[in-house]
Amino acid sequence: MAPPGALPDAKRYLVALLSRRIMTVFRSLILLATAAFVFAACTAGQQSGEAVPMDEITVEGTVTVRGNEPFAAYLLQTDQNNYYVLRFPDVEAPSTPAALRVTGRLYRANWDARPFAHIDVSSYESLR
Repeated sequence: MAPPGALPDAKRYLVALLSRRIMTVFRSLILLATAAFVFAACTAGQQSGEAVPMDEITVEGTVTVRGNEPFAAYLLQTDQNNYYVLRFPDVEAPSTPAALRVTGRLYRANWDARPFAHIDVSSYESLR
Protein backbone atom coordinates (compact mmCIF):
# COMPACT_ATOMS: atom_id res chain seq x y z
CA MET A 1 0.00 0.00 0.00
CA ALA A 2 1.27 3.47 -0.91
CA PRO A 3 1.64 6.13 1.79
CA PRO A 4 -1.05 8.83 1.89
CA GLY A 5 -0.48 11.56 -0.72
CA ALA A 6 1.71 9.33 -2.89
CA LEU A 7 0.85 9.06 -6.54
CA PRO A 8 0.19 5.71 -8.14
CA ASP A 9 2.84 4.53 -10.59
CA ALA A 10 0.81 5.50 -13.70
CA LYS A 11 0.23 9.02 -12.43
CA ARG A 12 3.88 9.38 -11.40
CA TYR A 13 4.90 8.29 -14.91
CA LEU A 14 2.53 10.81 -16.52
CA VAL A 15 3.78 13.64 -14.30
CA ALA A 16 7.41 12.81 -15.12
CA LEU A 17 6.64 12.58 -18.84
CA LEU A 18 4.72 15.85 -18.79
CA SER A 19 7.46 17.67 -16.88
CA ARG A 20 10.06 16.38 -19.39
CA ARG A 21 7.93 17.63 -22.29
CA ILE A 22 7.47 21.01 -20.66
CA MET A 23 11.21 21.31 -20.03
CA THR A 24 11.96 20.34 -23.65
CA VAL A 25 9.56 23.01 -24.94
CA PHE A 26 10.98 25.54 -22.47
CA ARG A 27 14.57 24.78 -23.57
CA SER A 28 13.55 25.07 -27.22
CA LEU A 29 11.96 28.46 -26.59
CA ILE A 30 15.06 29.70 -24.77
CA LEU A 31 17.27 28.46 -27.61
CA LEU A 32 15.04 30.14 -30.21
CA ALA A 33 15.01 33.42 -28.25
CA THR A 34 18.81 33.33 -27.91
CA ALA A 35 19.25 32.67 -31.63
CA ALA A 36 16.91 35.56 -32.49
CA PHE A 37 18.80 37.89 -30.15
CA VAL A 38 22.19 36.93 -31.63
CA PHE A 39 20.86 37.35 -35.18
CA ALA A 40 19.44 40.79 -34.37
CA ALA A 41 22.64 41.89 -32.65
CA CYS A 42 24.81 40.76 -35.56
CA THR A 43 22.73 42.33 -38.31
CA ALA A 44 21.76 45.59 -36.61
CA GLY A 45 25.13 47.27 -37.08
CA GLN A 46 25.95 46.09 -40.57
CA GLN A 47 26.42 48.70 -43.26
CA SER A 48 25.40 48.10 -46.84
CA GLY A 49 28.93 48.88 -48.03
CA GLU A 50 27.61 51.36 -50.55
CA ALA A 51 28.99 54.86 -50.44
CA VAL A 52 26.48 57.41 -49.20
CA PRO A 53 27.15 60.61 -51.16
CA MET A 54 27.60 63.81 -49.19
CA ASP A 55 28.98 67.28 -49.97
CA GLU A 56 32.22 68.60 -51.38
CA ILE A 57 34.51 69.86 -48.63
CA THR A 58 37.97 71.34 -48.11
CA VAL A 59 40.08 69.98 -45.27
CA GLU A 60 43.62 70.76 -44.08
CA GLY A 61 45.89 68.32 -42.33
CA THR A 62 48.75 65.85 -42.53
CA VAL A 63 48.50 63.06 -45.08
CA THR A 64 50.19 59.74 -44.36
CA VAL A 65 49.93 56.21 -45.71
CA ARG A 66 48.51 53.67 -43.25
CA GLY A 67 48.41 49.90 -43.51
CA ASN A 68 50.30 47.43 -45.64
CA GLU A 69 49.88 46.57 -49.29
CA PRO A 70 47.41 45.68 -50.69
CA PHE A 71 45.36 47.36 -47.95
CA ALA A 72 47.33 50.60 -47.65
CA ALA A 73 45.34 53.83 -47.65
CA TYR A 74 46.06 57.54 -47.63
CA LEU A 75 44.80 59.06 -44.37
CA LEU A 76 44.43 62.76 -43.65
CA GLN A 77 44.56 63.79 -39.98
CA THR A 78 43.37 67.28 -39.05
CA ASP A 79 44.57 69.36 -36.09
CA GLN A 80 41.30 68.38 -34.32
CA ASN A 81 42.21 64.66 -34.74
CA ASN A 82 39.56 63.99 -37.38
CA TYR A 83 40.56 61.35 -39.91
CA TYR A 84 39.59 61.00 -43.57
CA VAL A 85 40.50 58.20 -45.97
CA LEU A 86 41.61 59.81 -49.22
CA ARG A 87 41.10 58.46 -52.74
CA PHE A 88 42.73 60.06 -55.75
CA PRO A 89 40.61 58.96 -58.74
CA ASP A 90 41.41 61.90 -61.06
CA VAL A 91 44.62 63.36 -59.66
CA GLU A 92 48.06 61.96 -58.88
CA ALA A 93 48.57 60.92 -55.26
CA PRO A 94 51.08 63.02 -53.30
CA SER A 95 54.27 61.79 -51.72
CA THR A 96 53.85 61.33 -47.99
CA PRO A 97 54.00 62.55 -45.30
CA ALA A 98 52.68 65.91 -46.49
CA ALA A 99 50.77 68.87 -45.07
CA LEU A 100 47.93 69.44 -47.57
CA ARG A 101 44.70 71.31 -48.18
CA VAL A 102 42.42 68.77 -49.85
CA THR A 103 39.18 69.45 -51.72
CA GLY A 104 36.85 66.67 -52.75
CA ARG A 105 33.57 64.82 -52.39
CA LEU A 106 32.85 63.59 -48.87
CA TYR A 107 31.13 60.23 -48.37
CA ARG A 108 30.96 57.42 -45.83
CA ALA A 109 32.19 53.93 -46.62
CA ASN A 110 33.89 51.07 -44.79
CA TRP A 111 37.62 51.05 -44.11
CA ASP A 112 39.31 48.51 -41.87
CA ALA A 113 35.87 46.90 -41.34
CA ARG A 114 34.36 50.09 -39.88
CA PRO A 115 32.38 53.02 -41.31
CA PHE A 116 34.78 55.86 -42.04
CA ALA A 117 34.71 59.31 -43.68
CA HIS A 118 36.20 59.19 -47.18
CA ILE A 119 37.10 61.95 -49.61
CA ASP A 120 37.38 61.50 -53.37
CA VAL A 121 40.05 64.15 -53.94
CA SER A 122 39.44 66.51 -56.86
CA SER A 123 42.37 68.82 -56.01
CA TYR A 124 44.99 69.42 -53.35
CA GLU A 125 47.70 71.93 -52.56
CA SER A 126 50.70 71.88 -50.28
CA LEU A 127 50.55 73.97 -47.10
CA ARG A 128 54.37 74.33 -46.89
